[in-house]
Amino acid sequence: PPVSSEQIYHPPLYGSGEAAIGVVLPPISASGFTEVAEGTFGERSLRAVLSEGVSSAQALQAATGWGGDTYRVLWDGSDVVLVILFEGDEVRDARELAETLGGWASASLEVGGGRPDNQGLAFEGAGYAFVAHDDTTMLFVVSGDAGAGRSVRDTFWPRW
Repeated sequence: PPVSSEQIYHPPLYGSGEAAIGVVLPPISASGFTEVAEGTFGERSLRAVLSEGVSSAQALQAATGWGGDTYRVLWDGSDVVLVILFEGDEVRDARELAETLGGWASASLEVGGGRPDNQGLAFEGAGYAFVAHDDTTMLFVVSGDAGAGRSVRDTFWPRW
């Protein structure tokens, strides 16, 4: 059977034996926050989330380059931090996903427009989001607590 949603959406990949790219998140620290979940977001979830804030065509294009990911959720009892580290199949995939997630964050979250920060784009308003890419890797951080979001971002970016 298929081992990833990517193989379901792209049947030739199932026959080729191409597996999802393994992505390992380094340890994350944000004062007062504890890890409550970790897993794989996947192409299917990525498409679903993006389609709520950008056009279907943009969501499809950005999600199609998914190669693998790992997400982690941190919680302090009132605020949540979500960090997702993606690997694209190619460099352009990470770039497209970063651009699309930036547009999604600006349109879907109360974070305002993006500004260059720490070799990526930071969005700050009622919440916080950060998106950046380097080579085939793309980092996305979102939080209701801007300080915690920045702290988590600093754990990863610039590339550890």
